[in-house]
Amino acid sequence: MNENKALTIIADETARGALIFAAKGIESTAPLYKAEATVLHVTPADFHTIQGKLVGKKETCDRIGEAAGVDFVRLPREFDIEQAPAEPALDLPARAIFVGHAQGRVRAPDGSWRMSTVETYAFDYYAKALAEEPTDLLKRKKKAMEYYKAGPMRAATGARLRVIRQLTGMPTAFEAAKIGEGMGLVFSRIVQNTDMILSTPEGRRMATAVALGLVPQLFGPQGAPEAASPASQNEPEIFRTVSESEGTSASDQPGDFGGEADPDPFADPPPPSASDAYRQALVEYEVAFPIPPDAKKLIDELLAKHDASEDELRVMVERTKKYLVQKGLVAA
Repeated sequence: MNENKALTIIADETARGALIFAAKGIESTAPLYKAEATVLHVTPADFHTIQGKLVGKKETCDRIGEAAGVDFVRLPREFDIEQAPAEPALDLPARAIFVGHAQGRVRAPDGSWRMSTVETYAFDYYAKALAEEPTDLLKRKKKAMEYYKAGPMRAATGARLRVIRQLTGMPTAFEAAKIGEGMGLVFSRIVQNTDMILSTPEGRRMATAVALGLVPQLFGPQGAPEAASPASQNEPEIFRTVSESEGTSASDQPGDFGGEADPDPFADPPPPSASDAYRQALVEYEVAFPIPPDAKKLIDELLAKHDASEDELRVMVERTKKYLVQKGLVAA
């Protein structure tokens, strides 16, 4: 699917009255990437009804996150437990409140990452039970126990849903009339342009450069990724971004007048790191052999993960080579 197809889908669905949540700028992506558009057909059954409005269920928001290409950043903790004091006026005892944390990112048309802010979601298990059983204390306590057990998951899921809404521009809740008996929701995402990578020498060179971290030499310095606006302002899982360490200034280098020393033309090039070698091997496997689509997706996701560990890359190389050996494509 190329940008023209994605734009055609968006135009067609707009004419049909679908709700469009496509990212801006998808008509002009970087050479190594392309835009995809996905139509999700939803019905009221895909939502919770809260105060007369429709709020997406977890599985609905997961589908939306996948359609929009949301990757979740690994955080130190997905949830915390805070102690809330008793509130006799509201018939609330002292209790634990589960607070979830999440952060995500989506790829921008230029290939950079657009980060969300860290979102939080507090789940008060007893307040929810009280809202559902305001008069029957026994039933309330039973519900409270059920919600307490699910508290960590509900808090973490709530935070992830806020990230998805923030990155996609989707509202927290839809008017029931908007969805009606069924409605199309259109989302876009930026993915690697494997057709271009596989079919042209230039694409393979560029893919190798990206895998080895040489993008600035091809495209010039990359600006800081645009941050999404907090979901709390629009209120209605996993990678970590690592910035490059600053190099030594030119005045600290040997050479005339504090400038850089002339490079030794006879010096051996620095050996690649083990991680770079693994990345190079994965790129070569993708280019040279028919990798299954599911496996290729896993490889592409790992290559796009700038802070992938050496062990992660090594394991993927070993798994890929094992598959190719089993198929008789490479020697053991």
